[in-house]
Amino acid sequence: FVFGFEDRGKLRELERMDDGEEGGGGAPAPKGGHDTIGATPKDGLPWPFPRDGQRVPTSSCLRDVDENGKEDPMTYHGCGLWWWMWILCGADVSETIVDWDEKGYLEETCKKTNNPYPPMGRERMYDVDVDVPKNPIPEELRSGHFNVQVLFYKMRLYKLLELCRNVYPLYVIVQVILCSVIPCIWILLLYGVIPMSDPTLLEDRCDYGKMACWHLFTNPISEVTIQWCVVTLLFPCIDDNLPWRPFWMYLPLMALIYIVQVLFFLPFVLTIRTFEYSCLVSFLLSDTCTFFYLLAMKNRIIDFRKENKEDPELREVVSTRYNAYLQSIPIRFVTVGIYATYLYGIIRIEEDETISGLNFLLAFSTVFLRVYLQRLFSVFHKDMNFYMAFLGLYAGTSMYFAFAVPGFEGNEILNYATAAIVPLTSLVVGCLQQTEIWFRFRCWIKKTYCPTLCCRNDLLAFPIEEDLNFDGRGSDNQHPAYRRTKVHNAIMDMMAAMYTSLFYLLVSPSLRNLPNKLHFPYTSDNKIIGISPSGDASFNDEDWEDSMIFSAFVLVYSLVSFLLYKWYIFIFYPSMKPVFKEFFHKPHNEPDKLGYQMMIVSLIGVGVVKLFLSYSRVW
Repeated sequence: FVFGFEDRGKLRELERMDDGEEGGGGAPAPKGGHDTIGATPKDGLPWPFPRDGQRVPTSSCLRDVDENGKEDPMTYHGCGLWWWMWILCGADVSETIVDWDEKGYLEETCKKTNNPYPPMGRERMYDVDVDVPKNPIPEELRSGHFNVQVLFYKMRLYKLLELCRNVYPLYVIVQVILCSVIPCIWILLLYGVIPMSDPTLLEDRCDYGKMACWHLFTNPISEVTIQWCVVTLLFPCIDDNLPWRPFWMYLPLMALIYIVQVLFFLPFVLTIRTFEYSCLVSFLLSDTCTFFYLLAMKNRIIDFRKENKEDPELREVVSTRYNAYLQSIPIRFVTVGIYATYLYGIIRIEEDETISGLNFLLAFSTVFLRVYLQRLFSVFHKDMNFYMAFLGLYAGTSMYFAFAVPGFEGNEILNYATAAIVPLTSLVVGCLQQTEIWFRFRCWIKKTYCPTLCCRNDLLAFPIEEDLNFDGRGSDNQHPAYRRTKVHNAIMDMMAAMYTSLFYLLVSPSLRNLPNKLHFPYTSDNKIIGISPSGDASFNDEDWEDSMIFSAFVLVYSLVSFLLYKWYIFIFYPSMKPVFKEFFHKPHNEPDKLGYQMMIVSLIGVGVVKLFLSYSRVW
């Protein structure tokens, strides 16, 4: 009763689906197919509604029932009292709502959402062992290659995760360290250890020797690193079974990017040294080269795996994925432009309310962009969809916040709180998204009110508690797929905050003390950064120390939030337990997935640190 279960036998059955096993389900579905993982009626927090046989509470004079005493939601006004009470209290659908199948509504829903009819959930329950494709890299392929995809396997680092798989706090800590430390080492070599000239001594604009390190190494190599990550992430997104291609296929692109960067900036280095927002031009040049090179190499990259060439249907799938990835390249540049605009505002605006507003704007724009990318990447394997859309955006926003917070002025508590709005609310949002009442509201607001503003009815405004498609990504009105997706969403959200917080805690002190410290605003030497467009002195010691405390707080808070969310799912939504465990334990079951997360952190980290470099002329 405390956990909202009326049928204790069902609870025991759900508990048996677990511990030590990654699978869950696979049993025949009950009659009607309505009881499937992700839509178990007795899951959830205690809530008195709906009761058995309960109708939607409304006035009898407003109720419209058929000869069987059942109601058709499509006959009511989309913004009328019936729908509002439906959202709040729900109803016993099987007893009081018309049969969605007999009315033809379910088949029409499947057509509108591009799902099969009859629904997959009519045959059996969702099973994570069967319905989530497992794509471990074959041993014969691993043995002949050494790249990022097999790095953690070759070095046996995934064994550390395997040892602590049942100790969730330790598992999270080890995973965060593994995915953060290697990017930090490379970034410190790139930006911190190899010395650039003291920017306060750059008085002679024609003294090329003082700019040579940045011109020939730091800038072009940083761009090569970013685009190498972009290209390397392409392969697992398009090809589940061969997530790499020979280096010679993209070596010309790396050489092209290096040459373009050196030649383009040469006139500026010899005359004005650099210019404001030069890093955005640098990003644009590299993204343009990558986009057109990948476009030209499309057929060769796809057909390298002979199965793609021999099977037309498989080739069409890979081609669709390839096109989706190409579309994401300009979107990534636009996202970086948004982040640079945010930094511009932080530098030049001192009003607390304005900075807090910018924090809100950046956080919510990330949510909307994530929705778009999730749909764009829905053609990818489910894991790559979540890594690229969820981890990529959440980690990007969190990292930009972490590196920018020392520049907050005035009421820092308010500014810090708004900068941490995503990790601070991730637990509450993740828990809310599993509830019935939220899903009823989400379907209604998304399909009835928001698109039309005139409250016309739409079949997709009414939740479907059946599994229409086991590979659903939560973008339509099938409740099981939505719940599974939101478990993945919450995990990636919290992991992204931990990755980026640890990254800042490791990188920032190094940038503050290594030979190139005067090229970053974190130095303890209160000197003017010579070519900073704002001409600001570095952050003072107190601001920098506060930023370290802030990142440490976000790291610990996100870890605690993750553990509370895990407890919440395991106790109140036990049907989601196999979904949680299967996705969370990917890094040791498929070590290449750990490498993909590390590459995403590297891609974001190199770009963020570059924005704060003095030569980039943003800060």
